[in-house]
Amino acid sequence: MLRRNEKEISMTKYRALKIWMTLKLRGLEGMRQYIAKVNNMAARLRASMGRDGRLIVGKQILGLICFQYKGTSPTDTNEKTYRLGAYINWSGKMLVTHAAPNGTDFIRITITRDHITEQKIDDTWMILQHLITEWEG
Repeated sequence: MLRRNEKEISMTKYRALKIWMTLKLRGLEGMRQYIAKVNNMAARLRASMGRDGRLIVGKQILGLICFQYKGTSPTDTNEKTYRLGAYINWSGKMLVTHAAPNGTDFIRITITRDHITEQKIDDTWMILQHLITEWEG
């Protein structure tokens, strides 16, 4: 019996092909526009998150935003951040990822969609606010 990974094409082998196809389909200017749009949409979400006093928002890198839930101590912040991320994923309304480099927990959100709009970013922020409020209660 074949295992799943034996039936699929290894993506690490074909990474260069994927990049070539993306550039061929979009063109250089299309890639520039896509990257600029992703960056702008992520900046919009990060700005909204930064206005919420409950969160510690990290530096944005392209479409990646990392944040923590404020706690009373570093240990409390790590624990609450981990639990909030688990709650967000458990809700099924959003998908976030967790990371803990050097023992510092944080939640990651990525913006990568082609057809993302400002309205969808604002909706995402409203959902995230609602989930945080639910989790606190």
